[in-house]
Amino acid sequence: MFKKYSFLTLLFIFLITLAPLSVNAETYSSGKVHIEDEWSALSDEDMNAIIADATEFSEITGYNVGFVISYDIGTKNEVEYGDDIYDDVFGINTDGVLFLINNDTLYDYIGTSGEAILMFDDNRLDITLDNVYDPTVDGNYVLAFDIFTDTLLDYYYRGIPDSNEGYYVDENTSTLEKAINYMPIIFMGFIGFLIVGIISYVVICSSYKFKSAPSARCYTDRNETLFRDRSDVFLRQYTTSHKISSSSGGSGRSGGSSVHRSRSGGSHGGRSRRR
Repeated sequence: MFKKYSFLTLLFIFLITLAPLSVNAETYSSGKVHIEDEWSALSDEDMNAIIADATEFSEITGYNVGFVISYDIGTKNEVEYGDDIYDDVFGINTDGVLFLINNDTLYDYIGTSGEAILMFDDNRLDITLDNVYDPTVDGNYVLAFDIFTDTLLDYYYRGIPDSNEGYYVDENTSTLEKAINYMPIIFMGFIGFLIVGIISYVVICSSYKFKSAPSARCYTDRNETLFRDRSDVFLRQYTTSHKISSSSGGSGRSGGSSVHRSRSGGSHGGRSRRR
């Protein structure tokens, strides 16, 4: 009897030690990778393949990456649902992306945060949604996620697109703002200071090297020469003015990333599409 209980105890301890190494087929969250399968559509093999793909993507980019297959998003829309999961798991305004396959309302969503907002503008996200459309409709979620990471990695290697070049995300207003480059201003200020210094140096040196010319009055006889002073009197001046328009329209920016604020206060970019 004692040996029987000892064997069961050892078996129980052995299983406990193995438990952390097993993968939950519905949720996986570790470091910069978070996978949720609320639809119970992924096998263990599928989950492991997606985890490996997501881990590689995260190691290359340094971004957080989330993948969610939803079942019921409740009263939220796809943007709110995806952003809330991202903020809860990774924190607000961190660098990363989340791909939501929304099997509830069939509006899929790719959300971005931090640097990823600038890296993946609206056009890049729209193309990514195009690429994953067919496998998503077919229910081939492993292929959809593989295409998702491959497409974004291709864009990552290209760098920030021209549409977002020179902009930054203002986390206080959740808008894209034009970054000011102070180097040309500092350079022009230095050049101006240098020019003024050179001119001042030349003027000072000239005042010591040359003496002022004597007045013409030194060579005239005051008794024989009559000088008359004349002056012009300025009476009045007439001026007119009119408005000159430099452009016919506003200075709105086309392209780039659309930015919004999540319910938890984070700044996010993103695009969604009906399946």
